[in-house]
Amino acid sequence: MKSRENRDLDKDKLEMTVMPCGIYCPGCLVYMKGKCPGGSKGCKKCKTIYECAKKKNIKYCFECNANTVSFPCERFKQFNETWKMYGQNLIENQLFIKEHGIEAFLSKFRRQKL
Repeated sequence: MKSRENRDLDKDKLEMTVMPCGIYCPGCLVYMKGKCPGGSKGCKKCKTIYECAKKKNIKYCFECNANTVSFPCERFKQFNETWKMYGQNLIENQLFIKEHGIEAFLSKFRRQKL
């Protein structure tokens, strides 16, 4: 039987498959190298977006409508430019999740990575 701590780690891994910014974690270089500490402890830039979503009580950035600025905000646009180099367009990811749901997004990404 798994300890409570191990069950929590498994739950964290499942929840971090797609972060609030729309990064598919198994497509992240840090994750692929086995060095990802998890979403709430992830890289500084990732944590910035993560903490923003958490503060606004939203699951994904496309849900944001803060201060009359709708998605994507300037911070997110800049963050997206970095991730394009790694083959993930986070704005496209967000819009796909919004239109089709997270399960369809995961299925699509997993098929692409096979």
